[in-house]
Amino acid sequence: PKLMDARIFAPDPMGLRQQMLHLPLARRFAYDPLQGIFFANFEGHTVRDSADVAAIREAVEHCLAPLAHKVPAIIDYDNFHVLPQAIDEYSDMVRDLAQKYYSRVTRYTTSAFLRVKLGEALRQRGVAPHIFARAEQARAHLLDVGAAAVPHARPQAAAELVDDRHHRALVRHAPLDTLGHQLVRVA
Repeated sequence: PKLMDARIFAPDPMGLRQQMLHLPLARRFAYDPLQGIFFANFEGHTVRDSADVAAIREAVEHCLAPLAHKVPAIIDYDNFHVLPQAIDEYSDMVRDLAQKYYSRVTRYTTSAFLRVKLGEALRQRGVAPHIFARAEQARAHLLDVGAAAVPHARPQAAAELVDDRHHRALVRHAPLDTLGHQLVRVA
């Protein structure tokens, strides 16, 4: 016979959610050499402080530093949370990792709030957020070499439509390049 978990009789919450959903940080990152894509899974993860940011940086660098080249990346932010006191440091770390290790990157989350908040924080650091609502959209954008310069992850005002030179479409024929004729070049 096995003894019952003592937490059953304690007045505090048992912590079952954390126990069942917890995924160690090292298992959240994977580079697939067959596809040549780096995957980061932040689903259900919370960044609380500088120590969490440093741990993420270390885990990503451990995975990607041995490679001799930058790689495309897909980041899953479903049910991800970053506390307000950590957002600036987290966003700086994202910028640094993207510059050092990613040839291009897309992100996705079903949270419209996170798409807006993280998107703003990354834009302030000169990082094109490319945050989509669904994984399929993020993957399609990442794999579409001739992707349109504006990923419509959320409704955008005309003033926000920017021609990103690093991700512009290869086709410059107006009927074939959706919205390409409407975009204004930014120097």
